[in-house]
Amino acid sequence: MKKIMRGFLFTGLLCFLVVFSGCSHPSYFQGKNNGTDAGKTKLSLGSKPKAMDKDSSLSSKETEKIYVQVAGEVTNPGVYELTKDSRVFHAIRAAGGLTKRAYDRDLNQAAPLEDGQKIYVLSRKEARGDQQPASKDVEGGTGQGSDLVNINQADESALVRLPGIGDTRAQAILGFRKEHGDFKEPEDITQVRGIGPSIFEKIKDKITVQ
Repeated sequence: MKKIMRGFLFTGLLCFLVVFSGCSHPSYFQGKNNGTDAGKTKLSLGSKPKAMDKDSSLSSKETEKIYVQVAGEVTNPGVYELTKDSRVFHAIRAAGGLTKRAYDRDLNQAAPLEDGQKIYVLSRKEARGDQQPASKDVEGGTGQGSDLVNINQADESALVRLPGIGDTRAQAILGFRKEHGDFKEPEDITQVRGIGPSIFEKIKDKITVQ
């Protein structure tokens, strides 16, 4: 009986040692840890999102537009939408370019544009004074609702449309006006150097001082 009991004790002790030695092995705890961390994903810290550049946000906005009318000796007269920083040559290009009859000697194609501006391109006949344009440039100082050119207000682009008044005489008129003030009567324009009675006869029915 004692031998049987010793056998049981010996067998039990042997089993305990086997089990204890397995649990104390490092791989056991490693397996437990792997089981605990299963399904977890390590987060990697990427670069922080860049703040939106203020300038780029502004540039994403639609560029400001202006509308100008192009008339006279251009291929496709009409109203065109352009960017705010456009020049006269941009408007002419949008209208299909100048015709063969266009007179562009006194046309400043590098001039900046403004919203609502009208560009009128003269023909050679109009430049010689044989024919007057049917409409006027809104910036020509012609007076609202009138075909007469106000020689006290007109700028160079309006003055050169008068028969016999080219770029040189237009600048002379502006210089005289700056030095002596406004013209009192239309005939006073003959006091400007280069404008004599023959020129005045051509323009007297086309100018005003009021």
